[in-house]
Amino acid sequence: MIITKKEILHVQLRSNHLWAFATAMSTLLLFGCTSQPASETASTTPTTRVNAPISPTTARSGGVSTISCGSYVPASQGAPISITSSSGPLRVTLKGTEASGYNDISGGVLTIAGGSATLFKSALVQPDVGPPPVPTGSLNSYPVSLGSLTNFKNGGSGLPVYNNAQPPTQYPLCIVATHGPMTSYSILLEVDTGGAHCCSVVDTWAVTGGKYIAYSSALVGNGYGYLTTLDGQSVLIGEDNRFAYVFDNYAGSAMPIRIYRLSSPQNHTLTSSPVTLGSTGSGWTDITKQFPAIVSKEAHFFLVQYQRGLSEQYSGLGLLAGWAADECVLGRSAEAGAYINSQLKAGHLISSAPGMGLPSGAAFVTALKKFLISTGYCNLS
Repeated sequence: MIITKKEILHVQLRSNHLWAFATAMSTLLLFGCTSQPASETASTTPTTRVNAPISPTTARSGGVSTISCGSYVPASQGAPISITSSSGPLRVTLKGTEASGYNDISGGVLTIAGGSATLFKSALVQPDVGPPPVPTGSLNSYPVSLGSLTNFKNGGSGLPVYNNAQPPTQYPLCIVATHGPMTSYSILLEVDTGGAHCCSVVDTWAVTGGKYIAYSSALVGNGYGYLTTLDGQSVLIGEDNRFAYVFDNYAGSAMPIRIYRLSSPQNHTLTSSPVTLGSTGSGWTDITKQFPAIVSKEAHFFLVQYQRGLSEQYSGLGLLAGWAADECVLGRSAEAGAYINSQLKAGHLISSAPGMGLPSGAAFVTALKKFLISTGYCNLS
């Protein structure tokens, strides 16, 4: 198999966010990943991995946030699956049957229990087939593809990357506990719609005061949502999908990092289909601007990759667009505008995907300025 420069760039872009976290924030805590013996994956007994916890961290508000995740190793087709996560009195279990041997579960049922009481029980439905939870008893036979909220390995030189080892350990089911006068819990499940790289969906169930409160479903989009703790806050790391295909093909599209915090349970709403992550009703709030060091690391990465591409006769306008967006977040729109104008004068703004009808030269500058305004980033001067 021949690996193209585009495919190499694709891998680099997908891992750059995690590289930025590790080098910018000492509070970033990543899961390691342990491959299981081959004999285990073929077992017909239920597969249960309980609680690969992230250490508790004191939040800005003085509270403590903890994350506990249940893990799962794809088994042989037809094998029973049981994934469990526990936090305090709360125990969450997802049971079903291995549908394909690769992350797919059929007949999945999620149960949230507090002590001996069942607080919530629901079947799972594939996100692009129908509304997420439906009453138990009307199970949808279409398999649900599980994602992984926390699955990393050391990629060398301190670079953490998504672990694609086979068989991989997945962490699709996590509990975020926010401790205070009354501890609240958010149960997170990441599923995938089954496309080549789109789309990931994070479902959230909120429990407060020993009662199930609400449900929300957030569309992460391309790639995955990564759950971790930054500065004491349990956050989901995503990327701005609006940049995909706008200035380059998917592999060459640098999608700026977005960091989201769980909203309080009363902000969650029951939705019939996923709501875009960070928007009203998604259950998540965009707090990217609180972490300029991480954004700055990513901006540096994008710019270095863009400049490296120029030396290899590859004009990465998708990279330049992502860099400009990060510069906007950092309050450096004037500097970004000046640099892009210098690249225009140097004749470097040539589309690397001419067959897609994407803008080059002065048209690229105009299109980028309009796009950054329409997406709420900034006005390049």
